[in-house]
Amino acid sequence: MNTETTTQSWLELAKQELAEDEARLVADNEKRASEVAEHINTRLVELGITPLHPATTDGQGHLVPAILVHAVPDEVLYEVHAAHDEETDGVTLLSAAHDAPELRDLNVLISDCTPTEARRRILLAHRTGPAPLPPEPAPLSPDAAAIVAVLNDIHGTLQSMYSYGLGSL
Repeated sequence: MNTETTTQSWLELAKQELAEDEARLVADNEKRASEVAEHINTRLVELGITPLHPATTDGQGHLVPAILVHAVPDEVLYEVHAAHDEETDGVTLLSAAHDAPELRDLNVLISDCTPTEARRRILLAHRTGPAPLPPEPAPLSPDAAAIVAVLNDIHGTLQSMYSYGLGSL
């Protein structure tokens, strides 16, 4: 019996089975993301809010939040999106600045609001946007960097002593 042929047949079968499993997972994720997008869009309609772009999916099982309003840099207004909140299974607001396009959660739910309150929350998010990111820490001075390096070395030595015992060093 030719072992190369046998190896190829089971290996090809394994590849095919894995591809089928991955395709099934993507299809399941896409179905779930489509249901979530529909939930967001339905709730927005119930609130009387027409998004610029409704929530949708990317075709690979990832939700694309609804765009409610665009950023207006000249007026310092922020972009606002409606997304799904995993904890409450509700609709939450995300925001982004024109110069920092990553979406950040505002922790503002509009699911259980009245239409008036939901519009007010969206307008407020449009005006105030996400909280500013904390400033980047200042780089360490050369002396401080040297101290940190020595402390890391000591930590590594102590970790080795703990893991392997004193006699193994």
